[in-house]
Amino acid sequence: MKTDPVNSEVTGCNQKKLPLPAHLSTPPVIAWPTLLLALLSCSWYGYTHFRYFYSGGITYQSALAQWFVAAYLCFTPTHDATHDAVASSRAGKRLSKGINAAVGRCCALPLCAPFYAFRFLHLQHHKYTNVVGKDPDLWSSLPPSLNSLMEASAMNSSSLQFVLGHLVVMIVMPFKWVTQLYSYIFHYVRHRAERPTSEVIESYVMMLIQVFYPLISLGLYGRESHAFWCYALPGYLAIGLLACSFDYLPHRPHGTTDIYQGTNLTALFSTTTNNRTGSRRSTSYITSPLTWPMLYQNYHVIHHLYPWIPFYRYSTVWTALEEQLLDAGVPIVPLLPVGLPRSKVEKKKR
Repeated sequence: MKTDPVNSEVTGCNQKKLPLPAHLSTPPVIAWPTLLLALLSCSWYGYTHFRYFYSGGITYQSALAQWFVAAYLCFTPTHDATHDAVASSRAGKRLSKGINAAVGRCCALPLCAPFYAFRFLHLQHHKYTNVVGKDPDLWSSLPPSLNSLMEASAMNSSSLQFVLGHLVVMIVMPFKWVTQLYSYIFHYVRHRAERPTSEVIESYVMMLIQVFYPLISLGLYGRESHAFWCYALPGYLAIGLLACSFDYLPHRPHGTTDIYQGTNLTALFSTTTNNRTGSRRSTSYITSPLTWPMLYQNYHVIHHLYPWIPFYRYSTVWTALEEQLLDAGVPIVPLLPVGLPRSKVEKKKR
């Protein structure tokens, strides 16, 4: 299929996907590792609050770091719950719906995110991946001005401009990533008329409690605002890292809506070629160090192709389909440099 321009109305979600082997295509009844991660991360988050406020023996800096990491871990069960991947329909429709909703709601709390609003926005991302104006996650991509800067620096890789270009990206982009939540809110409000009334009411109430109350509290109480410093701030920091590792890195440089080329395999480094005309190194070797820090989102292309698969199976599916995926044009993008202009990938396609 011909690659679509970034602003095309035709998106990759309609493309034909590679068939999965039978033993990989059937989702588990209950994804126990995901459920365990949800339990551990939420328990860690809650226990840290208990230690900080009641039992003592922990500094604010230590508590903040633990809240941040626990919130980051909470996102993966939330993310899988949006696709009903924590419990499949094989568990029974009612039980599956209940488990996914419970996990999604609980794990979204540390992230200051109303679960059902996030679910709608995330499914919009899948439907309109890299489509300008429709993909909520494009907020985390390079803005046009920085993209132009990176295109210019890419043409002068031995110059000071190359170094400065990447420094600017690494300084500016974190500010965009930590504000991804507000972009989500704006996007959801724009589409509120399309959503069920009960969902909108719940989402608005949770936005008031999770997002706006901590800001009001900060204005009223300053340094004494527990709602901001002990809840919102670690959530914002986790959102910033998640926007980088889940939204930005797996879709760099956001230059196509093709389902194979618009999402990549993120590697620590790469000497692999898509057309296999050169020598290839083991993909698992160059990407495996990122698997745990990114919670398998270095294999994010697998998630976009088969969203019902639990996160811990992504690497298994990649290994089974590696040759076919590379032939289909899936790019392997090194972690560094972080800034990657759209033209770099478009030149590869030609």
